[in-house]
Amino acid sequence: MVNTKEIKKRINSVKNTKKITKAMEMIAAVKMRKAIQAAVNTRDYSALANNLMDNLSGKKIDHPLARNKSIEEFDNSFENQVKSDKPEFTGKHLLIVITSNRGLCGSYNAKIIKKAYEFISKEKKTEEVFDVLAIGSKAALFAKRNKLNLISLFDSIGDTPTYDELLPVSNLVQEKFLNGTYDKVTLFFTNYISGLSQEVIQRQLLPISRESIIESFEQVGDERTKKDHNKNKFDSIEISEYEYEPNKKRVLNYLLPMLVEVLIYQAVLESSASEHSSRMMAMKNASDSASEMIDNLTLEFNKGRQAAITQEISEIVGGAVALE
Repeated sequence: MVNTKEIKKRINSVKNTKKITKAMEMIAAVKMRKAIQAAVNTRDYSALANNLMDNLSGKKIDHPLARNKSIEEFDNSFENQVKSDKPEFTGKHLLIVITSNRGLCGSYNAKIIKKAYEFISKEKKTEEVFDVLAIGSKAALFAKRNKLNLISLFDSIGDTPTYDELLPVSNLVQEKFLNGTYDKVTLFFTNYISGLSQEVIQRQLLPISRESIIESFEQVGDERTKKDHNKNKFDSIEISEYEYEPNKKRVLNYLLPMLVEVLIYQAVLESSASEHSSRMMAMKNASDSASEMIDNLTLEFNKGRQAAITQEISEIVGGAVALE
């Protein structure tokens, strides 16, 4: 016979779990709205920054961050960066992997880690050495499990990070690249498309090139945003119509490091929106599953209770007949 007390206990347990998942769903929904708003607001700024750099640099970018000039060759006034000769190639590759600090967000972390792992497996044929800069503790765990050198972990960035919060990341990356520690820097993040759809993006951050600027311009956003960007990316005023003061080189010197900062900042915002969206959907699915489980257990409980009552009535009737 069905143990109705045990079923009742399970129903109460599932109800308590549902309360938790429902609360987490509501919290994630609030955070998701803020993160999406921040990401969407920054997309236009990023697009304009990319468009300006495209016009400013022309077909070829002359800058140490493009790895075709030494810092002294480019400009003796290159401030706040390490001064060195044009670095030799070292065969070292830095991966910036953006994940969450917490779980319970569906396949969000698994997808980004899978993308990074596939990239490493493919590129290992070139005998490159890979180091990891982790934004989020799950990325650090990925580095540890795959025995990759973790140069830094940033796990205290807020749910809707500010530009200043990401400056230490950008400064570290640019410093390591300019002093020749790394030949390449590749960024892995998740682009927010909609509440039900996110896309893992792999992007070469450094050395920066006109092609990588255009690619980053096209990658971020939903389909409508991408179409708008593609339509307008060459509609700006020709470079000959601009006058740069004091000169083009100094303007590029100032703006290109800022573009790297913007690209990292935008990637973190997109990832944050994707994380909270994935967590909200995961908790919604968990709440729906809990409701379904409660219904099934309640039905089982009622059937068991009905069977017990029927058996009890049968026993009473049987006893009465026996007494006669």
